[in-house]
Amino acid sequence: MVISAHQRSFYSAGTFLLCLVLAQWSYAEQRVQLSDPATWREIEAEMFDEINRLRRDPAAYAVDTLEPLKATLKRIPKNPDEPYEASRIFLSKDPIDYIEIPEGESTEEALAVIDEAIAELKEASKLAELKRSEPLDQSARWFSTDFQQGGETREPHIDSLDRLPGARISTFGATTRALAQWDRFATRVNEEGRATIYVFKKEEDYFFVELPARGGYRYRSVDEAFGKFVAEHGIEVTVPRVDEAGFELEVAVDVETRTLRSGEAVIRYPLQVPAHGENVVWGPWSRQLAARGLVCWWILDPGVPDRGHRHTLLEPTIRYCGVGCTWSRRKGFVATFDATVEELLPLDRQR
Repeated sequence: MVISAHQRSFYSAGTFLLCLVLAQWSYAEQRVQLSDPATWREIEAEMFDEINRLRRDPAAYAVDTLEPLKATLKRIPKNPDEPYEASRIFLSKDPIDYIEIPEGESTEEALAVIDEAIAELKEASKLAELKRSEPLDQSARWFSTDFQQGGETREPHIDSLDRLPGARISTFGATTRALAQWDRFATRVNEEGRATIYVFKKEEDYFFVELPARGGYRYRSVDEAFGKFVAEHGIEVTVPRVDEAGFELEVAVDVETRTLRSGEAVIRYPLQVPAHGENVVWGPWSRQLAARGLVCWWILDPGVPDRGHRHTLLEPTIRYCGVGCTWSRRKGFVATFDATVEELLPLDRQR
């Protein structure tokens, strides 16, 4: 068949339009997949596996995963005549799969950041694998969603309800010991549904005081929000038995929800949270490399002088963790890692 010049032009334009439509469809399909919670759950599972691969053998992880990244390091901007801004390393050939290292003033100093991480991992002991915890998963997912809505503008590790990680985690789960503490407190609620609570402050920390009926006392640290609640609504007293200057407050107690009310003000009973850690990170990695990119950023911890995120992942005392992931066009993937040294039991009401 002979094709005229006009026909050739038509076929060429048609092919171009078809390619354009296919490209747009592929882009739209990718966006739908990234915004699908099922995709986030898959990435959470991949991150959990990646973290345990790190913990099983940190030295092997350093050799197999971090060492190859050194060869991918690129200067930003590429033109050496322009002032140095940062360096990037790439997890794949996809230009979106990078980790930026803002430290230093040259690629040599950026390489030193990677070498420091490699050296620490090679010296680290092999650690027990973590167990996934449903309450911690729920807590991490809540914070990832909360963080993507403006978390980078707040103080680090503070959620939109002005809570530190411990206070947030305690709304999703509690240890057997913490629930026993609540049960003891609930027995002291009178027939009118009221109870008296005490706190005192030493240096920067608030302490919640329990006064058992049989005598003696117990006290434990509580988050600042709870301490301020009692101080603001209560009266100044010398706390009985503890003999410390503090505050006394009579509250109405909702036993079902573990909430304490003073007038219109309400706060949750401060369930004791075991030793815990939290990491959060975000970035526009590809679906295929998102889990590794998120975890590797925590390991390298660029721009964080104390490498606190890495130390959380390598903390030998933690045994349980939760991973929460979400996605937005503005931030890309947002992931939170919550971990505790003790197992948490789910609470009936989660918020």
